[in-house]
Amino acid sequence: MADGPSPAKKVKDDSTSLPHCPYGAKCYRKNPKHFEEFQHPKLVGITADSSVDGISLAKSIPDTPAPPVLDSSLPPCKYGGNCYRKNLLHFAEFSHPVSGPSTNKSGSDKSGSDTDILDSDEDKMKKDTKKDNLLSSGMSLIKKFSQMSETERKELIQRAIEEKIRLQQELEDAKKIVAEKDKELSQLQKQLNNGLLMLEGEKEALTKDTTTYFPLYPERAYKEGSASQIHFRLAESQFYRLLTGDASATIRVLKVDYVVSPKVVKNFRQCQEKLKKTRGESFSYPILGFHGTDQKNIRPICENGFKAPGDKGFKHKTDSGWYGAGVYFSEFTKYSMAYISGCTEIMLCQILPGKVYMCSGLITGSSLKDGYDSHMSPCKKEVVIFDTAAILPCYIIYFEQAIGEFSYT
Repeated sequence: MADGPSPAKKVKDDSTSLPHCPYGAKCYRKNPKHFEEFQHPKLVGITADSSVDGISLAKSIPDTPAPPVLDSSLPPCKYGGNCYRKNLLHFAEFSHPVSGPSTNKSGSDKSGSDTDILDSDEDKMKKDTKKDNLLSSGMSLIKKFSQMSETERKELIQRAIEEKIRLQQELEDAKKIVAEKDKELSQLQKQLNNGLLMLEGEKEALTKDTTTYFPLYPERAYKEGSASQIHFRLAESQFYRLLTGDASATIRVLKVDYVVSPKVVKNFRQCQEKLKKTRGESFSYPILGFHGTDQKNIRPICENGFKAPGDKGFKHKTDSGWYGAGVYFSEFTKYSMAYISGCTEIMLCQILPGKVYMCSGLITGSSLKDGYDSHMSPCKKEVVIFDTAAILPCYIIYFEQAIGEFSYT
């Protein structure tokens, strides 16, 4: 035509003087204004109905758009090029299209600007960034991923897989540590339930053939989890708990010996297990009972265990037993003190009453009632144990008449 070249041809001719888009054929832009300002080897990313100044650009677009590049070794992500995921492990497990037209129907870039990251120097700087930045980029991952070369994509996926393996290994290691801690906690709980919170040296004492006495004293400082303090406070509180009248104000605990006699402990645990099997777990829990006797008898009892009527060397302290011919205990401190005869030491033991027969009156010298494991006096202040294996001497409590104010030694 005489009027000169057509507007479409003019647009095409002018494009040769435009700067190159840093993304080239992989450009993901959709705004026609961008294609008016930058030239592209292939105008990928423009829809067929795009135009500049009313001039259709459909003729500049190949009839068949470049197919998306997928990693054929991975299953395709159902979100394709619109995938919103940012976890690299997702890209290591699913393939995504990395070229071709955008499926964004909004007609504008999601970033809100058509001139984001266009400077070629900035693009070069990105290529020089350390590899670790690929795993910590704040940019939309699908855009970042689409701009990489095939080698970079494969490297990134490989690193993501390696990171996944490392995290899985850390998880397995953490599970093992938790399992070990659970096992330790379970063992400690079992020790607490069985009254076996260990003092320093107690474990070794249990392997000996002799009895060991651990002296314990009142301490001002509270040491959380201290076995020695727990044992002392248990014996002290049990001593005062049912102590009534003037005695509670005039008697003071000075010291506690914690007794460990391996042979007696072994017999007691066996008796406890037997009781659990025959009576049930609820009958296998011990109670704490005081036993008063002459001072000369205390250590022999701790080292060899109690003797019941009929055993060699047994002697009655007072009578033949008003509520049966067994060994007498009381949860009431003052009740057992009546058998001390001026001594300032008293024994505190674990005892297994099991199924208890309640006495309605005197049954002097009687043997154990059939179907029961122990007897109890009508006033419920005395428990009679017939099987000496059901008795474990635990503490020797030393006390005195209180004079003046208490002070820590």
